[in-house]
Amino acid sequence: MATVQERPVIKEEKRPVVCFRCGQVLGLVEAEWTREGMARFREKAAALKREHVCGPQDTRN
Repeated sequence: MATVQERPVIKEEKRPVVCFRCGQVLGLVEAEWTREGMARFREKAAALKREHVCGPQDTRN
């Protein structure tokens, strides 16, 4: 009987957080393949998106 090879389990990886309006990569965030890990990823991604402002910045006063 043939043995089944187990696929390596990826527990953590860095995933890019992208602004859907302008397409800019806001950063790479560690993500675990668990419910808690993905929840942390979503929280960190939301924080990066809150800090981001799309388009050219008008710095005139």
